[in-house]
Amino acid sequence: MKISVVMATYNGAEFIYDQLESLRSQNRGADEVIIVDDASTDGTVRIIEGYIAAHGLENWSIHKNRQNIGWRRNFVRGFGMASGELIFPCDQDDIWRSDKLSVMSEIMDRHKEIQVLVGMADYLFMEDCDRKAFRFRISQMLDRRKKRKHGSNTMELSKKEFDYSFKKIEQGCRMCIRKAFWEEIAKYWFPELAHDSLFSFYGKLKGGYYILDYDVIDYRYHVGSASVPNGRDRANRLKELQTDLLEITSLQENSKEMDVSHREMRILEQAVRWNGKRLGLVRDRKFGCGIRLLGYTRFYPQQRRYVTDWIYAIRGR
Repeated sequence: MKISVVMATYNGAEFIYDQLESLRSQNRGADEVIIVDDASTDGTVRIIEGYIAAHGLENWSIHKNRQNIGWRRNFVRGFGMASGELIFPCDQDDIWRSDKLSVMSEIMDRHKEIQVLVGMADYLFMEDCDRKAFRFRISQMLDRRKKRKHGSNTMELSKKEFDYSFKKIEQGCRMCIRKAFWEEIAKYWFPELAHDSLFSFYGKLKGGYYILDYDVIDYRYHVGSASVPNGRDRANRLKELQTDLLEITSLQENSKEMDVSHREMRILEQAVRWNGKRLGLVRDRKFGCGIRLLGYTRFYPQQRRYVTDWIYAIRGR
């Protein structure tokens, strides 16, 4: 099967070279590498163009946006250019294991029922994120303890259903998706929706979302990465809640034209109420909503967010 790698870049000069090296070093090379740069102001484009020229990578291309359109739109633009049967989203600052493309594409070839395949990651912590990464380090320590106890890199496949944890999203850089699936769900995308959320929601609703117990990337964790909290405050939490509402209500509406179960529709109905009570607590400071949220804690991607909602409500700013 033809493989397309789609990388979105923006001011990634510090780490981009290592990622380019890991892509070129794959033991099953991509048939095309599409890089979409979102009007970088550092040396990112120069590094990429020089790398492509130095290694004669005729199947690699870089497309430069005239103005910054944001990482969400940037990825979607790249997906629209992909011609491969399989699409691998790629961040600019990670390092891919050399067998990522070969392992995941082989599984996709054998299992036609899989629409979205998600591999695992190991984590590289940069010096600049020690403080902000503290909670993340704790969660990763617990995850590694679990791996030691139950085993890891087993190559086991597990299907992930659409359930109350649907808001817990795996990173897009660990995913492989079928182009046909992307073309089917592209109409459901809207500008506030991240591509990994799009693939996760609809992959689960359509019964084609699978997890592979195998490390496929080294994920760099640093201040500039999307996973590191930056400027977290009540205003950002309210913006996040409004985006959540858009996600949930659009899922409800789009599910009407899909063959989803009554159980899944019921989950979405409850998710709307969960979101409404969160808004009541954080935005309106209705503490009764916070108490009623105890019945909806299974919707939180991380349980600590329930406590954080209370903190923002109590501070009132």
